[in-house]
Amino acid sequence: MDAEALTLLFVKATLLLLAGALAAAALRRSAAGVRHLVWLVTLSSVLVLPVLVQVAPLRLAVLPRGLVPGADLASIRDDQATAAANGARPATGAVPAPAARVSRTVAAETRAESTPRGVPWPSPRWALVALWAAVAAAIALRLLLGGLAARRIVRSARPLDDPRWTRLMRDIADRLDLPEVPPLLASDRVEMPFACGAWRSAVVLPAHAEGWSEERRQVVLLHELAHVKRRDLVAHGLGRLACALYWFHPLVWSADRRLRAEGERACDDLVLACGARASDYASHLLDILTAARNPGAPATALPMARSREFEGRLLAILDPIRQRRAPGRAQSAALLAALAGVFVAVAAAAPAPPAARDSSPAVPAAPREGEPTPAPRTIAAASQKPEPAKVVVERKTEHEHESKVERKTEAESEARSESEREGAEAETDEAPATATEIDADSRALVLRALRSDADPTVRRSAAWALADRTRPDEIGVLIATLRGDADAGVREMAAWALSDVRNQDATAALAYALQRDGDAHVRATAAWALGQRRLRDVAPLTAALKDASAEVQRAAIWALGHQRLESAPAELTAALRASESEVRLHAAWALGQILDPGTAPALRAAFIKEEDGEARRAIFRALAFLGDRSPEFLDRAAKSKDTEVRSRAVLMLGGQGPGIWPWPWPWPQPRPNP
Repeated sequence: MDAEALTLLFVKATLLLLAGALAAAALRRSAAGVRHLVWLVTLSSVLVLPVLVQVAPLRLAVLPRGLVPGADLASIRDDQATAAANGARPATGAVPAPAARVSRTVAAETRAESTPRGVPWPSPRWALVALWAAVAAAIALRLLLGGLAARRIVRSARPLDDPRWTRLMRDIADRLDLPEVPPLLASDRVEMPFACGAWRSAVVLPAHAEGWSEERRQVVLLHELAHVKRRDLVAHGLGRLACALYWFHPLVWSADRRLRAEGERACDDLVLACGARASDYASHLLDILTAARNPGAPATALPMARSREFEGRLLAILDPIRQRRAPGRAQSAALLAALAGVFVAVAAAAPAPPAARDSSPAVPAAPREGEPTPAPRTIAAASQKPEPAKVVVERKTEHEHESKVERKTEAESEARSESEREGAEAETDEAPATATEIDADSRALVLRALRSDADPTVRRSAAWALADRTRPDEIGVLIATLRGDADAGVREMAAWALSDVRNQDATAALAYALQRDGDAHVRATAAWALGQRRLRDVAPLTAALKDASAEVQRAAIWALGHQRLESAPAELTAALRASESEVRLHAAWALGQILDPGTAPALRAAFIKEEDGEARRAIFRALAFLGDRSPEFLDRAAKSKDTEVRSRAVLMLGGQGPGIWPWPWPWPQPRPNP
């Protein structure tokens, strides 16, 4: 590739990166996942740009000539080659044109360079190529060493087999609809959680993670599995590869940083969308980052937090009006189509042709003394006699004959094309069913299995399969299954499948199952599914607080805490006196979400009587966020044996707030894959 082609490639890469930056700036109010997609497509286009330049279907001559040094000289050489091929020769004694002078100068320089002058030195072009290759190889070697380091860490790490971790890992993977659960490992060689492996992913945690709280385990695993779900490790590898190939381009490094930052923010948005409180999640990230003395990770891995990017992430997490919904398929397809059109146009762009040069013949030079004056061709052409009229008539007749032949040929071609189209239509009628029809047939088979298969395992699998983009005609079948299937596991899976269906019939069926179903797991899953939507009437949830199963009570309390109620139901306040400590803890958490001032007396009374440490912290937290500063509450809290409660009570006595206080939110576990 010559210098002109390399310069043109650099210009096009710059235009692509600027187009991506403008698109990301225009979408600054959209979700981080949208901007991450923009940067991913931009860097991918820069990577395949050398190929796109060669296979672009058209050439758009739109770039200014001045952008590509040497392009004018190349066009002059092309013009000279074309003229030589056509047999054109300059007039004798004519003044050499600028193109001729440039051609002679270039030829002279070429002969001079080809003449050996002692020890041969490499040309500057080859020196630049060698420099580029050396730096690119060094960056690629660093990536390779990073991959090997990550592999050594994974091999030497020990798996986390504790049921608290494995159950939570399966539940989150099921929530994110991952096809398989990646291995969860703990290593003494790392201090920052990270995900690694583009194709066979793994999640590596520091060894001290076993002492983390339930909430911290949830947010960390959810964040890392979000990277796996979104294939961010593949995107990270593409960005690093682009930096290796375009190491000399500062915009490529900037685009790679933005790609990584938007990927982290997209995972943060997913964590918050799953129910985490923003202040609690930010506190967990801050604690993990400040506790790590060496927060680094291998070059091919994605650590959970970086100090250089943390401030922007923290502000984005705590921004209450930020858009956090990930782009849907239609939005992603439209965005990809728009970006692809822009990038193909940039790849097809070519330097504009030079301005039209004067095509008139050269003015002959004055003849010397004693030389005959050459006869210009223009004078000779002007002195020729006009053709006779007979010749003109013969040419006109020949032209008319040629036109008739062309019209006849066109008619025959149209007739052949029409017959070919008819044949193609006939073949289309006999073609197999489309993908949409095949998919509809498959869904019909799944519905038939759910209705009539004798094996409950098959029916349970069918209910799980219908949860993926449930269609309107399938909702009735799931509702009938929830109401009348004989197997409790099938009914439970039907309730789980209806959690994303937002219509009144599905809500009524879930409320009926919560109140009437004979299996506690079905009732708990129905309460969890009701908590995924905003209810006009929370009576089924409040009635479930009197259920005989503590699991059902906890799920109903969790659902009430997500309803954004203005006042707390009396049944929820009464749950502070339940016999199960977990129920009392969940009730305190839900009251801390609702923040009804009328519940403060009941919370103070419960705080005085509560003996379980976790439930007592939850009650203190609810009172603190309610703004309760009563002496009977703070004085007793300041004398507590719990260090955390005592320290926060002292802060509040000093006129300050309780500060950022992480607390695990109750999270009923959805059913795993069948």
